[in-house]
Formats: sequence, C-alpha cells, structure tokens
Amino acid sequence: LARALAGRADVAAAFRDGRAWLPLGPNPDLASLLGRLLEQFGAPSTDLSRVEELADRLRAVLAGRRCLLLLDDVWRAEHARPFLEACSPPTRALFTTRYAQLAADLHAALHEVRILKPEPALAMLEAAGEWAARAVAADRDGAEALVLSLGYLPLALHVAGRRLNGLAFATGAAGSVARLRRELKLRLLAFTAADPRPGLPQAEPSLEAILALSYDA
Repeated sequence: LARALAGRADVAAAFRDGRAWLPLGPNPDLASLLGRLLEQFGAPSTDLSRVEELADRLRAVLAGRRCLLLLDDVWRAEHARPFLEACSPPTRALFTTRYAQLAADLHAALHEVRILKPEPALAMLEAAGEWAARAVAADRDGAEALVLSLGYLPLALHVAGRRLNGLAFATGAAGSVARLRRELKLRLLAFTAADPRPGLPQAEPSLEAILALSYDA
C-alpha cells in the first residue's frame, strides 16, 4: 500500500527530488540500508561504516531536498530513528509497522489501515492476474463468498488471488473459484506470497511463515 501511494502521480510531483523504499524487518542491517540509500541519492558511502556517520551524511544529502523515504515493516523505534532524524522539511518519511505504539514512540502521526470493504477486496482478487479476473467473472457469487471467508484481509487475498490465477490458467476459469474454496479449507497457510519478506529467507514465503513472524514476536 505504501509503494502504491508513492507511485501516485501527485505524490511523485510533490517529492520531485526522489522517492526511496527500504525494507527493514525484525533484524535490519542499518549500515547497509543507509549506504544503499545514500547511493540512491548520488552520495558516496563506502568510506563510512558506522551507522551514526552514515546517518549524518544522509542528513546533509537530504537537506533542502524534497524527498520521500518509505521505511517498510519497522519493528523497533531504534531501527527507524537514524532515517527519521535525517529527514527535515521539505523531506518527509512514511513508515509501516505492525505495532501502533511505535507511532507514539517516534512522535509520528498514526494512520491505521483498516480491513478492506467487500468491493475493494473483490477487486484485489481480480487484480491478481488475467485468469483470476476471468475466474471471478465466471463465478461472482462464489468469489464474494471467497473474499468473505478470508475476512477481506489483504495478505490472505494476495496469496489466494495468486493461487486462483494459477488454477484458472491451468484448468480454465469456470469452476476455479469453487476449487479454490475447497483448497482453502485444507491448505490456505501453505499458499505463498510473490515477494520476499524482511526476516524470512524464502524468496516466496508461505502465509504461515509470514504470520509466524508476528505471532512469534
């Protein structure tokens, strides 16, 4: 969602000096991430190794520039501080987190992402691919029941939509929603996400592995 926001034309125009997205996760390598960010903004970083030095250089690089930093999946306040303290207007930072308390800890405005409504949830299922959209069109009532059974939760919709697109491609659009609904009763947690996640070694982690990060914490 944060990346989609950053990709909007009006946001790109507002932050004309650049936008950068960094995944943090539970155990980020802050020096490496700061170095990567400096390189993205055209500044050297190989002569520095300490987080404090890299953060100071980032602050100098961003001074007076209209940039947007997106810090994804922040777990601890101290992980975000080197980046946030390097930002001063007109640069802004946006971070996503599993813990609402972090907004208070970092004196940040909190924008809670609520559960999707039925129509956007259905649209997300359709957006999983051409064949997923065909499957939804072939059985809209079944698709509405499917997204309801998933609680309209984006992560579940993402992995289910990915599976639906594959099923419909392999076996045809007709009946694919019904087949997926039967599968969900048995193996929803085994379905995989398309992108790697910070803190997980798999290139396509399972829904079970992604949820386990939060439950374990």
